[in-house]
Amino acid sequence: MLDGVLYFYPLIILASLWEIGTAFELIGEDVLPRLDFVFASLWRGLGDGELLWHTAVSLFRVVGGLVIACLLGVAFGLWTGLSKRWDAYLMPLLVGSQAFPRSALLPLFIVWLGLGETQKLVVIVSVAFFPIMINTYEGLKRVNESHVWAALSMGYSNREILRLVKIPAILPYIISGLRIAVPMSVTMMVVAEMVGAYSGLGQLVIIAGQTYELAKMFAGIVLLGLMGLLLDRAVEALGRWTTPWNR
Repeated sequence: MLDGVLYFYPLIILASLWEIGTAFELIGEDVLPRLDFVFASLWRGLGDGELLWHTAVSLFRVVGGLVIACLLGVAFGLWTGLSKRWDAYLMPLLVGSQAFPRSALLPLFIVWLGLGETQKLVVIVSVAFFPIMINTYEGLKRVNESHVWAALSMGYSNREILRLVKIPAILPYIISGLRIAVPMSVTMMVVAEMVGAYSGLGQLVIIAGQTYELAKMFAGIVLLGLMGLLLDRAVEALGRWTTPWNR
């Protein structure tokens, strides 16, 4: 019980300062709405289904993008990590591509892919792919060679060594890359929805800001924070389940 309270104490302190500052008019409501107004807007939006719909749409986009990025990132990480030739060919290209800010490329993605779901998924994958790929690659480089030699001495084939030795060894690295990718994906999803979307929390936040519905805007921001936190907890739980030896 106490551990649970201590885990959330920074949020409790922030919420207390927020409510005190707005309740005593130390901060104007045109700058920051009262926290109880935000929660009232949140409750109302969840009750009528509007916030639930936008949250579900955004969550679908983030999870879909993360799944695709994970599959591609692990595949390319294994590909470059296991082949010196492709390491030399692909790694400079992949690293160099990270110099381009994805937010600046959004208009290009819209021109190429339109405003549909494909564009949102591509934007999310473009930011989530690299941390997963590079962690997979680095994990392969750090596999204990004595384990590989022991497997070879027992007659394991290269495919069996990859499946039974190397992939289990790099799973913690993949999980770490996925945890890095989660907040990046949520951030980029919001940007993509703000620039060109008809639904999602990013679209709700930008429309509420433009119509000066600050309580509704902050309700959307609160849900985005909760989404990022819950996704991170889910990835952490996935790591505990897939790598019980790494606790």
